[in-house]
Amino acid sequence: MADVELISKKSFCDDEREVIDVFADFQKEVIDKNIDELNNVVLNGFELRGMFADKLSKSEFISKIQDGTIDYSKSDIIEPNIFFDDENNASLIGDVRLTAKIHGNERRWISKTAVNFQKVNGKWCICSWDN
Repeated sequence: MADVELISKKSFCDDEREVIDVFADFQKEVIDKNIDELNNVVLNGFELRGMFADKLSKSEFISKIQDGTIDYSKSDIIEPNIFFDDENNASLIGDVRLTAKIHGNERRWISKTAVNFQKVNGKWCICSWDN
């Protein structure tokens, strides 16, 4: 996953690593515009908050990826912390450095990120992404 990099000095337990891997895969699918996989990993009630000073639903987010409005090319996940509310709910908190074209302008920025996950049928899925 050359386009997605985990930058951390921490060691992660298996459960934490599973959550990090789901987020890294999600970032890779956004970069690759793999809509089928995005639909599998993102829950229907998904919200993206913060990037556009408003909220995007799952369908709005995926639509902006499909039409190139959002065009990610690189994601660095920096020093994430994983928290488990229970066996079916987790959060990833950390910084994410994104490189993307948004509305045709290439930008690179670091955002404070909070991603919420829910385990569905034994698989971690993304509920929301605040950045």
